[in-house]
Amino acid sequence: MIWLIAGALLPSMLICWTAAWLVRRYASDWGLVDRPGSRKIHAQPMPTSGGLAIWLGVVGPFALGQLALWLLPSTGLAARLPESIAVHLPGLAEQSGRLWALLAGATAMMLLGLADDRLLAAVMLMVPEGPNHQPQLFVGGFLLVVVGSLVGFLGHNAPPARLFMGDAGSYLVGYLLATATLSATFAGSDLPPHAILAPLCVLAVPLYDTLTVVAIRLRNGRSPFVGDKSHFSHRLVELGMTKPQAVLTIYLATATCGLGALLLHQVNTAGACVVLLLVACVLVLVGILETVRRRGKR
Repeated sequence: MIWLIAGALLPSMLICWTAAWLVRRYASDWGLVDRPGSRKIHAQPMPTSGGLAIWLGVVGPFALGQLALWLLPSTGLAARLPESIAVHLPGLAEQSGRLWALLAGATAMMLLGLADDRLLAAVMLMVPEGPNHQPQLFVGGFLLVVVGSLVGFLGHNAPPARLFMGDAGSYLVGYLLATATLSATFAGSDLPPHAILAPLCVLAVPLYDTLTVVAIRLRNGRSPFVGDKSHFSHRLVELGMTKPQAVLTIYLATATCGLGALLLHQVNTAGACVVLLLVACVLVLVGILETVRRRGKR
């Protein structure tokens, strides 16, 4: 299992880190620079569209893997692979069509963000039935590659940030998380029904951010689709945190909520209600602290 995790994480991380360095180096020549403005918190022009690097960190390893999958039978190397690897080759071949359909949509979203356009994209995924858990293994491996790419990007984005992912990255990552969530519907497995709520735990903080930003903008008479500095991270900085402290706070809140997802498939319905209440309590606590601190400043 360790080799599987390392084999998924390390290539995507290294490819993304290298590609992100190239984006930083040539962003100005390509016109991919985010300049300071009234709704920005950075004071100097910042290379953007790190989403290009994230996209390459995801697509690159899969492209190499697909090439190896094609070449193994013709070279006779498939027979020399360990049984623990060879047993998965038929499943990988079966899933490759769905993989590249998903990545084609991801590429479209990345290019859409790169052009800063607006489009409604819909993708219909078919989840195979059966008790062999292949869809979950496929989605788990896919998400490991995505995580590896994002870790490589964080090497350039961690405070003080030297590269932004831009719309290309946010559209891409949002699409990948959405499609992976749809794919992991636990069809054909023996997991309890409430396990499907795991994505709500993992995405609890981003959902909180989205809902509160929309509420703040509507309350102030602004369009919810016009950007400003009302996101959760911005509000934490306004409350007196440094940027690294704000980032760490978001990491910890996300980790606390996300850890609940690990328990959902192990507990009964009552236990699942407790997990969801704990996640809700974390979000309500954050909201109360924000409100009290804001009133204190006034």
